[in-house]
Amino acid sequence: MLSSILNEQSYDLSNSSPHQYLSIDEVHSNDVIYDVGAAEGYQSKVWSKKAKKIVVFEPDPKQINCLNKTFIKEISSGKVIIIPFGVSNFTGQKLIFGQEYQFATLKDLIRKFSLPLPTIIKADIEGHEMQLLQGAKDILTNGSVRIVQIATYHRSNDEYDIPNYLSKFGGVGKFSDGTIYFNRTFDNYTNLLIQEQYEQLFQPVFRKCLYTHWFKS
Repeated sequence: MLSSILNEQSYDLSNSSPHQYLSIDEVHSNDVIYDVGAAEGYQSKVWSKKAKKIVVFEPDPKQINCLNKTFIKEISSGKVIIIPFGVSNFTGQKLIFGQEYQFATLKDLIRKFSLPLPTIIKADIEGHEMQLLQGAKDILTNGSVRIVQIATYHRSNDEYDIPNYLSKFGGVGKFSDGTIYFNRTFDNYTNLLIQEQYEQLFQPVFRKCLYTHWFKS
């Protein structure tokens, strides 16, 4: 797992990955980064060496337990905050694959936990990326955010819908190089998961992976 992550996030130009997040060189010392869907926390661990603060959003209790151990020093020093919520365009509970998770909009979570406003938002949340953006309209218009980097491969229309949505707020954006082979997908906006059943995959199978949007300063 670690070997795969290190390969995916390698900044050796001969081994670039379409799933490669912002390098630490692109992070400023005064940045407040919202890592929405942190998974194992590798990227936040890297960014925490330079950013002012990292806020990690994760609704899965098992992942939270792991993240609390991964970031024990950073949590103690106040560098990292772990928020046990998913981020969407509504506030409440949602049943996903038989398990209930807590969700809220960024606006509500900022108020609830007295969070500093983000300057960078990174999101990879298994097909809920558009809902996050829709629920973050107030945050995207307040002038604090300078970069959004977001996954576009979970749903077939996201590589069109997400750039179109972000373009309304001004600024410029671009996709990462290449495409990703996505061997599991959702049937439209339902919770139907198809995994490694190639005859049931939804087109396109090869998709644009990450979209980065830079807001006007």
